[in-house]
Amino acid sequence: MVIDLIYKKYNGQIKLHNPIVCKDNSIPESLREILLKTNGIQETMIHPKTGEPMEIGWIVYSYDEMIRATNYYRNEYGLWEYLPILSHTLTYSKYLQKG
Repeated sequence: MVIDLIYKKYNGQIKLHNPIVCKDNSIPESLREILLKTNGIQETMIHPKTGEPMEIGWIVYSYDEMIRATNYYRNEYGLWEYLPILSHTLTYSKYLQKG
């Protein structure tokens, strides 16, 4: 699964968020399956001073952020696809599979 590929690519330095049940049939089933496991994945690193893990960026945005960005691009530019967040996530999963 994509989450396993991300975990491997980032050497386990990721944070999974609480999963959600997404009933939005307008998004691909593959994304809904990810959301059943995690509502977003963030890259983490160890803080150099405290030694504690800290989030440094999103690898897969949360559902709410995907919807927010999609609505912005729809309203601002008239785009009707889940862009750029969803397309980036799906393209990124292909990159992960390549190694």
